[in-house]
Amino acid sequence: MSEKDTITFEEVRKKIEAHMKIAMKIEDFDITFAKLEADEWRVNIEWKKENETFSNTIAVTLDAKTGELKVFQKDKFWRW
Repeated sequence: MSEKDTITFEEVRKKIEAHMKIAMKIEDFDITFAKLEADEWRVNIEWKKENETFSNTIAVTLDAKTGELKVFQKDKFWRW
């Protein structure tokens, strides 16, 4: 799959933003890792709840061509 056939990082961020709002009711988050590998985007997300010391994490995998959500796993993160 060539890079022309894949969604851009900007599109990935928009799709993740929509999923975070729906699933977690979170609008303020950071993408701490993003990797386009073969036919999928692997992304780590971090955010803090009010009055919490530590960040929370979510590992997300999106189909690189369609942007369809494949994995949305709380308290996990991808390693490179």
